[in-house]
Amino acid sequence: MQDGNNPKRHHFVPKMLQKHFLNDSEGLWTFDSRHPKRGVWAGQTDGLLLEGHLYSHINSDGSKDLELETWFSRLESHAAPIVEKIIARAAKQQVPELTTEERKTWDVFMYQQFRRVPDFYGSLLTTEEYQRQVQQFLTEFHAKVRPVTNRERSDLLDPVAMKVSANFCAPSEAQCSQA
Repeated sequence: MQDGNNPKRHHFVPKMLQKHFLNDSEGLWTFDSRHPKRGVWAGQTDGLLLEGHLYSHINSDGSKDLELETWFSRLESHAAPIVEKIIARAAKQQVPELTTEERKTWDVFMYQQFRRVPDFYGSLLTTEEYQRQVQQFLTEFHAKVRPVTNRERSDLLDPVAMKVSANFCAPSEAQCSQA
């Protein structure tokens, strides 16, 4: 359930990344293709690269579940020192030399960074399109390979069954539950 302390403005490019691209006036050079007449301008990170409740799930009772935004925040906390390490080493023209754990965290962070932008959501199938394509595949599979059981059909066509948990974290469960 949401209260006044929960985030409403979800950054799809974390502020911890944005801060490395600020100009001398603490602005981030920006162009919004939705408003091309505005041109290029220096905006503040608090108001850039975000959408309201982008990662909120609306529960059946109308409340907002912020688990995914909270998970992204924890992941960013784990990735921030790695970003700092990469930048510091690059400034010295050195390879970052990440540990195995740092590399796992970095890989998850970069993968999730790609997945969390609004354009990614626009590239996904709607529930109806997904069900239509799966139904077509199941019909073809049934005809060419073997019969499909009712359980298999149900598991593949039910969007709830396909929901991926926001608790996924490669570094370690202990790391993800911290913060």
